[in-house]
Order: sequence, then C-alpha cells, then structure tokens
Amino acid sequence: MRVAVTGGNTVGSSTATSAATSVVTANAQPPANVVRPSVNGTAQQGQTLTGDPGTWSGTQPITYAYQWRRCDSRGASCVDITGATATTYVPTASDVGHGLRVFVTASNIGGSATLGSLPTAAVTASDPVIAAVGDTACDPHDPYFNGGLGSSTYCHQKYTSDLLVNGDYNAVLPLGDMQYDCSPASAFAASYDPTWGRVKSISRPAPGNHEYKSTNPDLYGYNLCKPNAQDYYGYFGTSAGDPTKGYYSYDLGSWHVIVLNTTRGCSVISCAAGSAQEQWLKADLAAHPAACTLAYWHEPRFSSKTPSTKSDAFWKDLYAAGADVVLNAHVHNYERFAPQDPLAGADPARGIREFVVGTGGRSHESSGTTVAANSEARNSTVFGILKLTLHASSYDWQFVPQAGQSYVDAGSGVCH
Repeated sequence: MRVAVTGGNTVGSSTATSAATSVVTANAQPPANVVRPSVNGTAQQGQTLTGDPGTWSGTQPITYAYQWRRCDSRGASCVDITGATATTYVPTASDVGHGLRVFVTASNIGGSATLGSLPTAAVTASDPVIAAVGDTACDPHDPYFNGGLGSSTYCHQKYTSDLLVNGDYNAVLPLGDMQYDCSPASAFAASYDPTWGRVKSISRPAPGNHEYKSTNPDLYGYNLCKPNAQDYYGYFGTSAGDPTKGYYSYDLGSWHVIVLNTTRGCSVISCAAGSAQEQWLKADLAAHPAACTLAYWHEPRFSSKTPSTKSDAFWKDLYAAGADVVLNAHVHNYERFAPQDPLAGADPARGIREFVVGTGGRSHESSGTTVAANSEARNSTVFGILKLTLHASSYDWQFVPQAGQSYVDAGSGVCH
C-alpha cells in the first residue's frame, strides 16, 4: 500500500506519494508445529546425524534455524553445543554416553517458535582405529640421518610419523626397534621423539632386539648401549609395561590386545613353552575370552625373508584360544599372510592372520627369494604404516604409504 498526501494553499496544491509497504497479509499467523523435529542417523562417534525440521503451519515463507544440544542419557539437562548450528552434526568423543537433541526455531513474518526433537540413544564410541609399524627411527649418528630428513631410501621416520599426526587414531602400536642403534636416551631425544614422539601419548609399544642391544660400542662407535632396554622403558614409562617383563595386555573397544616380548631372539626373557612369559600368556587368554583378540611382538614366526621359531609357543597358545591377528616387524618390509595354524597350514576357519610391518622408516630389505606358504602380499620398497579398524566381530586393514609413495593392500577379516 501507498499513501498519497495532497497539500494546498492559496496558490495551488501538490500531491506526494509514500513508498510502498510490504505486501499486506491477511492476519499473519506465526509458526506452529504440526510434526515434531527429528534426528536421522546412527548415534555413534564419527557418524553424521541430520536434523529434520518437521512440519510447521503458519504464514509462508517459514525459515528454520538449528541448535544441537548435548543432554544426559535420558534427554534432559541439555546444553548447547558450541558452533553446532547446521542441519547436520558429527558426534565427538565428548558426546559418548550422552543423548543428543536438535532444537529448531521456525520464523516468519508473524513471529517465531522453537521445539526440540526427542533425544537420540546414548552416543556410542566409534570402532577403534589403530596404526602399527616397527623398525622406525635412525640413530642420529647414522650417515643418512641428515638432520632427521633422511635420504631417498633411509631414515624416513619423519614421513611415516606424519601419517599419524591429526590422523584420529585411537592407539599407535610400535612393533619394536623404534630407535636405533641400541635405543639410548640421547637418540630417542634427537630422532624418535621429534617424529613418532608426537603420538607418544597414545602409543603402546612392544620392545625389539635393538631396544635390548647392550654391547658397546654401538654400530657407530659410541658407548651408549645399556642392558635390559633401560632407556626404552625410561622413555615410554608405564605405557611399556613392567620393565622386568615387557609383556602386558589391555582392551581396545571390544578387542583384547596382548603385547609380548621377544627381546633379542628371546635370549633375555624366555619365550619358550613353560616360561614365565608363556604361562602368563595362557593365563591372560583364559581370563579374557574376548570374541576378537590381537597380539603383537617384534620378531615374526612367519616371513618369506627371516622367520623365527622362537615364538612357536606364543602361536600355539594364541591359536588354541582362537586369536585372530598377530602383528610383527623386525624384517624391514611388509608382508601379509592368510589365516594359518602354528604349523603354517592354511586355516580359513580358525587360523591367525599375521602381518609383518617393518616399514617404519629406518631402511628396507628384500622380501626373500622363496615366498613363504600362505603369504598373500609383499612389498619391500615403500615406507608406511598398517591401519586397522577393529569392529565388534571383524576388522579392516589398509597399508598406508608415506606421502609421495604408492602401494595398496587392503581388506577385511572376521573374528572367530
């Protein structure tokens, strides 16, 4: 509408017209909810939830604004989640155990109204994602160390560790020989800590033979080696278990995880049947009859290059208990085996799948001249890590190469 005003006097008159008003509506009706807002998707950490505004009556057009709120498990005592004002929301670790609601504010010319959805189920934690690798950081006296930048084929600890930083891993499993030549504290400080130390807080290591190397001088002529992996345990602290043992276990999601210690060919701490370590393994397996079990240590039982029978007893106990995955390093390459029994017999129903992941960055070695039974994948030229996603009754694996290199090996397996 416009209004025209005419003014007049003895001389004459003139008319001026106002600007137009907005479109006249007939008794503008504010928004009123007809169908309540809702949340679509799975309430799990890392999974996208989508807010549906529901249905509203009232004068059109109606616009919608969103605010996600974190509530207790019953959907009460809700508080705004800072910045969560889009139609979608991805739950984080802070949301685990809480219900989530989306509150929708509908607005039009007649006013506004706000209504929340019913709460989601309590948010569950995401399936754990872990990274594993061994044979990692060069000694700072190594001629290829190059201030930590390495060469084209040696000392790539920086580049493999870059794969983990901000990678949203739940745990990192260092598989032994993390720091060459004999893991002195000074080398940890100069080589491992600036690179792989960036994920130290989530690392659960297994020691290798170089951690237990104690003969001086070391490979580079320095008298820095100490007995019983002293500086390894000093660096990792309680995350490495009891320093008189080096073997321990923990749970990760629904999986039971076992760390064993092959020292230097099991010469410092025995791995033999009947040894304290092997008896502990039996007892730990009996006490944790999980649907899915993963074990890791340094020296592999099976390898196309350097197999070791020292861990025979470990394999027999794990196989008898229905374990699923074994991770090793020591051999500086990558190799994946089909599920097999302790005698290298193919066993797709109850066998254990072994991965050798010695690609942490120190160097490479060949895959051997004779391919071992049940070996399914091998690579001896690419540095990288093994990524495992641990589901409730299965697992996914993926070899992740360092930036600029290429190698693909990925797949899935089921627990026994």
